Amino acid sequence: MHKDQMRLKILKEKARTLTCAIVFLLLISMLAAFSPATVSAQEIPRDQVVVVSNDWGPPNYGWNPLQSSQTSWGTNLMYPTLYLYSPYTDEWIPYLAKNYTWVDKYTLQVTIKDGAKWWDGEPITAADIKYSLELGKKYSVSQYTPLWTYIEYVAIVNDRTVAFYVNTTTLNYFQVLTVLWQPLILPKQRWQALETEFGATITTDFRDDDPDEIVGGGPYKLMSQSTTGFWYVRVDDWWGKDVFGLPTIKYLLHRDFIDNNAASLAYEAGDVDVATHFVTAIGDLWKVKGLARGAYYMDPPYFKGGSSVNLYMNYLKRGLDNLAVRRAIAYAMPAADMISGPYFDYSIPAAAVPIIHTTAAAAYINQSLIAQYGWTYNITQAKKILDDAGIKDTDGDGTRELNGVELSGYTIQVPQGWSDWMAMCDMITEKLAEIGIGCTAEFPDFSVWWARLTAKELDLNLGWSGGNPGFDHPWNSFRTIMDPRLSFPAGNWENYNNTAVEALIDSIPTESNAAVLRNTYSQLEETWLKDIVAVPLFYGAIWYQYSNQYWVGWPNQQNGFWFSNFYGGTPGSTSFPSQLPVFFTIVPAGQTPVQPSWVTTTKFSTDQIYAGLSAAPIPEIPSSLVLPLLMILALFAVAVYRRKE
Repeated sequence: MHKDQMRLKILKEKARTLTCAIVFLLLISMLAAFSPATVSAQEIPRDQVVVVSNDWGPPNYGWNPLQSSQTSWGTNLMYPTLYLYSPYTDEWIPYLAKNYTWVDKYTLQVTIKDGAKWWDGEPITAADIKYSLELGKKYSVSQYTPLWTYIEYVAIVNDRTVAFYVNTTTLNYFQVLTVLWQPLILPKQRWQALETEFGATITTDFRDDDPDEIVGGGPYKLMSQSTTGFWYVRVDDWWGKDVFGLPTIKYLLHRDFIDNNAASLAYEAGDVDVATHFVTAIGDLWKVKGLARGAYYMDPPYFKGGSSVNLYMNYLKRGLDNLAVRRAIAYAMPAADMISGPYFDYSIPAAAVPIIHTTAAAAYINQSLIAQYGWTYNITQAKKILDDAGIKDTDGDGTRELNGVELSGYTIQVPQGWSDWMAMCDMITEKLAEIGIGCTAEFPDFSVWWARLTAKELDLNLGWSGGNPGFDHPWNSFRTIMDPRLSFPAGNWENYNNTAVEALIDSIPTESNAAVLRNTYSQLEETWLKDIVAVPLFYGAIWYQYSNQYWVGWPNQQNGFWFSNFYGGTPGSTSFPSQLPVFFTIVPAGQTPVQPSWVTTTKFSTDQIYAGLSAAPIPEIPSSLVLPLLMILALFAVAVYRRKE
């Protein structure tokens, strides 16, 4: 379909939903007017509240960080992490942590800032860190449990210092560094009592949705909730004010919308200050309409690029387990048309291998392998591949047969409301029909889509990878897509099962020799290209649009302010609290924003962490053996003592 026709199709679809969206906005404006906003009958001036939109509504999952799927937006703001991290500059900022030290190559020690305390006045201690992480040993918790493959144990050095002992058997420094920025630290004194009350059901049956009961250590706390959003209020006696000051924003309101269209209308109207939604032709808002709006870039592609958006083909499904079928489908993917049509030029085509070619990791791309085994959009070649494999339409109904069974009945699915990806799915079904494969597009609710992925039921699916920019790229791409030891949601959406790649994947995080790394990545790339593990299409836009109508100082290419992500519903996500510096930077319109000095003076790169690791000594006894040896010695001492008695 021509891209102008595609744009017309999308505009017609949006027109059909416009009336519904307007009605929805009228209803929510009556429930919670923005200027001024109303919370519990309290009038709040518009210049004291930042309105954020991220999720579809109303996704009230609860505020329990131990929930393994999702939590309500803002949960991560209420609890500290040790460090903040931006994958786009590969820089760190100490948050709860005062400093870190590599005691040796297998022992990472972190000291907590003086004066850090919970909202109830209790100090934040090493015991809280140890307790929080060890919850992942008892229960399946996405932000804690995976760490225990790479951390042998956590020891309390003193009240303010904790030591992480690396598992030398599964040595992986990429994963070890995750402990510095991903796990939320919880107050032991509260959660230990909740454990006693709920037991193992604490991860499923406890929502923690009473604002008066929540005990956090971050600068914002849940104030109230309704069917239209969640209110947070600044904690003015927050311990961090002596280190960071207080955020300039008094209140945060997270708004929920039924779909992209409703969110786009609210954003254009100025009723949303920052959002992570797809907005049609976003550049027109400031280039044509002259509105005080913006994205990270003011020109195409407008958004920073993250991990590649891939077409996943379920290896467990009949027909899709055939290499010729997968290769033909790869040739039938019109990535450039997807970008210029449904994606409105918000990205660029991805490399055929899962390495983001706009990052420093591009040095690992083996172009000769792509030339030999790669693919480009070519319907004629796609048909030839199937013909050469004997997969033909023998009965003339337009659908090819494989071993006497028609290649039809497939579905490609993305969640309802993801209008850009929905349009892409329609394009894909048309292209598959051209090469003789029957497929229909289906758009279930997000929860249904998620459940089907988890149950390995989907045929074809558009989805992201775990291969975001950052200190662990491109290892993170190969691992999350190819590692057969993973399954959704951790990775391996396509259910790939090639155990030969495991050793290659495992060798990367402990290797520093560039030549060896290039060779390892080349082996993985060759396997990827030969097997058609997935088809990278484009780099998913890091959705981020802001309004300067009420607040200014949002990070963008021009000012270069600290930028992470603004997503915020998944435990252990890369957004909050790592995006926290923004709330200290933006100011009401008319004032001059200044990035806080602590952002620029305390941030440091991952290279500094690795330099310390490189200089650290190798312990005479591996750290993973220290605890067992101590236990053996203790038991021996007890036995000797009893014998003497």
